[in-house]
Amino acid sequence: MIFTSNYCKRDFSLINTKFLICGNIHPYKGTLEGIQLFKRIVSSGYSAHLTVVGQKVDLEYLTKIQKYIADHSLEDLVSIIDPLPKVKLVELYKSNQYGIFLSKQESFGLVPIEMASTGMKVLVHKVGVLSDSDFNFPADQFFIVNENANIDELTAFLTENLEYGLGYVLEKFNITHVIQEQEKQYINSLSVVA
Repeated sequence: MIFTSNYCKRDFSLINTKFLICGNIHPYKGTLEGIQLFKRIVSSGYSAHLTVVGQKVDLEYLTKIQKYIADHSLEDLVSIIDPLPKVKLVELYKSNQYGIFLSKQESFGLVPIEMASTGMKVLVHKVGVLSDSDFNFPADQFFIVNENANIDELTAFLTENLEYGLGYVLEKFNITHVIQEQEKQYINSLSVVA
């Protein structure tokens, strides 16, 4: 996917706000935890909608999610849709202000990087590349969610203007930079072997 800065115009006012979860609907992807976090945000008084996009790979887990949605009267606030072609997915990224990515394990974690590169603010767990000590989380674009996540800090993050983060993500994850980093790793590994 190619993302450019013209995708990055967002209103962070939390009025009719759109949130997005993207990934397989499976326990290790943290889909239910993302919906629970969304409920906390809405319960704080914000008008919002959440779209969950993903392959329904665990039907028992999907049933548990649907029960949670019904038990908490979220039917009008949460939509679950099937995976989309890349072009449609980019359009969805463009039309949402916030991404939620609470996966428990990732080898890389491309989804939050894709979200961030389109100008979305992302609520994340530190997994995949996001757990790499070389990845400096731009505090205005990524909010690390853990068991101590304070709702006041979270809503302050959500309404803060996006300034630094987008530039960091576009710089660090553009194709030229990624290739340069891979070349450095390759040269370093050759020098170790030699």
